[in-house]
Amino acid sequence: LVEPLPQGDKGIARALGEHARGVALARVGRVDEAGLALLRVEAAAQDIAHAHTGDSDNSRMLRDIGQMAAARLRADIALAQQRGNEVLAAHVQAVAAAKRPDDSEPPMLAAGATLALGEAQLALGQAAAAEASFVADLQAQPDNGWALRGLVRALQVQGKTTEAAAARERLNRAWPQADAALKALG
Repeated sequence: LVEPLPQGDKGIARALGEHARGVALARVGRVDEAGLALLRVEAAAQDIAHAHTGDSDNSRMLRDIGQMAAARLRADIALAQQRGNEVLAAHVQAVAAAKRPDDSEPPMLAAGATLALGEAQLALGQAAAAEASFVADLQAQPDNGWALRGLVRALQVQGKTTEAAAARERLNRAWPQADAALKALG
């Protein structure tokens, strides 16, 4: 929260910077301030849309990133306010908006929207749905440590101990030198 917002000439830096600030505010309970950050993200997304109206892949991708940032922040605010249905609806919008950037080579957003959906599903007690989200991420990005970490947790919650142990082994192979705290599942 003390870091300055990033700068850039396409509006993406402003949208993503405000998104990150808003998420941090929501997660520390400063929901009203997160709501103000959401207004700034939405304004940045509109500015991006107005500046990049064409049908080029780049223009569409920039618009999608702005939409994804707004949807993900809406989801985090809804989660902080314990509005479960709104959390999931906003995450579904974020995943849809992130599809084009995530399908690019290299993936521009590294499936962050799908991972956030899985984490939200876990937080809302929907472990089976979270498992499906993490598996979907792993299909797009095999051996993604973040997805494997979430998958282990989702499987454990469901009591799928054998599958969880196998996913844990995959996680250890994917992140052999990661800090133990990073691989911790708590």
